[in-house]
Amino acid sequence: MSNLENLLGREHPDIKYLRQDKISLVLSKALSETYLEQPNDPIQFFAKYLLNHVNQQKIAEQEQCKFNEVRAIRTAYSKVCAEKKEEEEKVVAAKLTVEEKKA
Repeated sequence: MSNLENLLGREHPDIKYLRQDKISLVLSKALSETYLEQPNDPIQFFAKYLLNHVNQQKIAEQEQCKFNEVRAIRTAYSKVCAEKKEEEEKVVAAKLTVEEKKA
């Protein structure tokens, strides 16, 4: 428990909110990078890091959407190919049946 939690006697809602994985992991990584880089303007560096993270997340989501679209197209294509093959096999079987009856 932190000092703030000790003072309040419970977990503060702000702390609970910031401890969410989506937030705490990004903030801790941004702080770590800021510390490692030791930039002249740490606030600007931190802000740019967070903005870059947002942009990278958007790009990753777009790539995931494209991947899902390609997978759906491939699945549909495979289904069409299988149906076409099945239809061709039926036609061949029908031709063989007709030829067998003629013979």
